[in-house]
Amino acid sequence: MSFNMVAACDRRDDIDGKVSEAFGPKPTTSKHASLVSVEGAIDDALQQRTKEINRFADRNGCYSTSAGSFKDKDTTNQQVVIATFHVGNVTHAQHNNLVCTLRSARLHHQKCRLVVLTDMQTDFTAITQEVGNVKVKRHAFKQTGKVWAMYNRVKAERLFLLEELRRRGSSHVVFVDSNDIVIAGDLTGAMFHEHAPGVAFTFRGRTGGSAAKSMPINLGVKAVHANALAEGALVYTKFLEIFRASLTNRTHSLFVTDQASVHAMISHSDNFRPSKFMRSRSFHYTLPIEYTRLGDMSGERRCVSVLLNMLSCRIFNAQPFDRKACRTSPLTKIYHLKGSLKSRMAEVCNTLVPDGASPLTTEL
Repeated sequence: MSFNMVAACDRRDDIDGKVSEAFGPKPTTSKHASLVSVEGAIDDALQQRTKEINRFADRNGCYSTSAGSFKDKDTTNQQVVIATFHVGNVTHAQHNNLVCTLRSARLHHQKCRLVVLTDMQTDFTAITQEVGNVKVKRHAFKQTGKVWAMYNRVKAERLFLLEELRRRGSSHVVFVDSNDIVIAGDLTGAMFHEHAPGVAFTFRGRTGGSAAKSMPINLGVKAVHANALAEGALVYTKFLEIFRASLTNRTHSLFVTDQASVHAMISHSDNFRPSKFMRSRSFHYTLPIEYTRLGDMSGERRCVSVLLNMLSCRIFNAQPFDRKACRTSPLTKIYHLKGSLKSRMAEVCNTLVPDGASPLTTEL
């Protein structure tokens, strides 16, 4: 399946402003297809990447199972930022598990930047001292409490991408849950170099248990390619818009609000096919997003077809010891120990340590 991205974009002038010819197909007119506004840094970067984005989408269509012949800057030597989010009191168990997460990340990415996103109060002194060289980035959130915790996480992640873009950062970015993730291998190859530059989510697929159909995306792991920081910030802007609306209207339960919101975002397009998300292999998906530039009085609309890399949970978000969820495989790079499985974090962490090396944690 292939289509001409430029020809597919709506070029008409209308009462609301001019639609840009630069990007992909116009989003459908659903309740989730409203305009979002983005900072100038995001818009500038998106326009610079127009040809690359459209060339890939035109050549590969809405869905693709390989990176194809996408031409882009070589990223072989680019580093990785691994960031997590936590607010509130850090319990003894959370401390040990977060140390496991951070140390497992550094074990496989010695030069990576470790970042903890948080509020103005949470104390990470003990963790930063134990792990070493961890950057804590604080935010003064307007809304607080459990109801807004997930929203604040998405907001902090978006702001981090915007900051990386503004400072012309050249690192891939991986966002992970704070105290139930173990990184079991080098992510730079399988997660980034084998895929075209884009925004990555993990999908449950046919081995993802009962949630695979209703909530195909698992948000425990998300990633943005170093060359696609602008696309990442745009996707997060759209994600936040839908998320805030769902929280305000309380259309979903607290636990699945973020997952329901990202599902609404990816499924509003005419491109969406639920059957594609029941496969086992990773694939690429093209998502059109319409936006305007903050401060632009002309109201000019632009329509970008963002490349989403849908990565298999079996490789990048697998749940060990649980055959009813996303099963592991010999190729698994990230383990996600949810719920009661958190008590086995140290066990999993220390099985990954090479012979003769110090354990990641002594809490067994």
